[in-house]
Amino acid sequence: MSDFLPSSSSSSVNPSYGGGRFYGGGATSAYSAGRRSPLGLLPLGLGLATAALIFPGIWLYSVYNYPYTNSYRFRNGTRNRTTIERRQDQGEVMLPITCLCQEFNACGCDDNPDTSYLDPIIGDGTNLNSSLVHIGPVNGTQTIVLNGTLPNGTDASETSSATSLSSSGIINQRILEVSGIWAIGGIVAATVMFL
Repeated sequence: MSDFLPSSSSSSVNPSYGGGRFYGGGATSAYSAGRRSPLGLLPLGLGLATAALIFPGIWLYSVYNYPYTNSYRFRNGTRNRTTIERRQDQGEVMLPITCLCQEFNACGCDDNPDTSYLDPIIGDGTNLNSSLVHIGPVNGTQTIVLNGTLPNGTDASETSSATSLSSSGIINQRILEVSGIWAIGGIVAATVMFL
């Protein structure tokens, strides 16, 4: 997979959260999904079925999960509680955050400690933008799930033509192809030897 993203000024999106400083996933600049985020967050690969269970929607390719170390605290307006329960925790909820990016797209996920970008996205949890955020179970824990997928061509300062590849990208691709051939050859040789 190349570090470069396709350039297209027609689909470019600018950061619009946290005073125009952040994308919806917390990043200040876009990068290729599946790569380390600008603040060093490493992705975990998810299958399409798992992604659809975590964040309902149409996922065309594999999805990368960026689990954040920071949680988000907000006043939950959807809870219907007794007066005693409200006095105990003042209706505040603290949930872990994870962000998903679709493979082959630009990504705007980053574990940003400045949660001002989440205030307009989540608010009190009652009027969520369903294309950007979902609150639901992930591994049995209620979690804020952000869709950090951005249109290709986002943040042109870090993008280039889809057809251009770095020389190290070509070398890495060739190594992966050759290692796959050797693995298949080893399996065939072992099978023939043990028959």
